[in-house]
Amino acid sequence: MAHPRRKPLYYQQIGELALSWLIPGSGFLIHRDNYRGVTIMGLLTATFLLGLSLKGTVVFPVWSPSKEGFNVINILTFLAQMGYGSLGLLCLASHWLGMRFFQGDQSYAFFDLATFYLIIAGALNYLMLFNLYDRHLKPERAKEATKKEK
Repeated sequence: MAHPRRKPLYYQQIGELALSWLIPGSGFLIHRDNYRGVTIMGLLTATFLLGLSLKGTVVFPVWSPSKEGFNVINILTFLAQMGYGSLGLLCLASHWLGMRFFQGDQSYAFFDLATFYLIIAGALNYLMLFNLYDRHLKPERAKEATKKEK
């Protein structure tokens, strides 16, 4: 009986990074680094939800340089806010579907502060993806882990 082929390590790494982008801290939980995973998940989720509670939202930028409102800072802000993954996509979906659930209020006094909290949560999740890769997904680390399993 032939053994099933194992997926190449590259695809597993991409999958774990994508899952950890969608749900911060989940990559550490997969590798049984529970304390770090739960801490990251709790702190980043709390930061993002604090930004949402202050009536902030992920603002979709203008991508075309010929249109009014085009700004490189807006694009970088959007990319940083989308670092959280699942909640960032939920904010965008609420805009596109016309729901009022995650829509911010730009006239609200704390809108800029709320947007800053969303940027911080997203940017920290990007840093946690690099940390996950360095701690658990580097090819040298993966070889060490497979040696320990044998």
